[in-house]
Amino acid sequence: MDADVYGPSLPLLTGATGRPRVVERPGGPGEEPKKGIIPLEALGLKLMSMGFFISDDSPVIWRGPMAQKYIKEFLDRAAWGELDYLIVHPASAGHGLNLQHGGHHVIFYGLTWNLEHYTQTIARLWRSGQSHKVIVHRLIAFDTVDDDVCKALDRKGAVQKDLLDALKERTG
Repeated sequence: MDADVYGPSLPLLTGATGRPRVVERPGGPGEEPKKGIIPLEALGLKLMSMGFFISDDSPVIWRGPMAQKYIKEFLDRAAWGELDYLIVHPASAGHGLNLQHGGHHVIFYGLTWNLEHYTQTIARLWRSGQSHKVIVHRLIAFDTVDDDVCKALDRKGAVQKDLLDALKERTG
């Protein structure tokens, strides 16, 4: 799922084209049918991206709640079936999502330099209600900027931990 509403890259990365189909799904007892979305498939992956719904030159001007609503619609309405992994960019998946019931393996592609985005996405999987150990995989190319970003995130995390430990020690 490409949760980046500001610059969706999944269509470009996978070569997938087209538009996901919208279908009627039966509602529960006494409920009206609901609209569902059939994700596109490419490279053996089920794919959802805002990039499949807009033309190449159309800007998406959403912030905060609107961006969160779009991501929630993709999670709730897409007919994902049973998924083994969530493959996501960490800068785009930490926006108000509650993912602990959707799996415990996350694969990051295109790492972000921002430690907060990185840790927030992990926290969306690893929270109350998660019954499995969360496993984070990072797709990186060694000896590239990806490798540098990975090392920088690790250093930032260590500095942040040291700072919090020092504050705890001072405050007792």
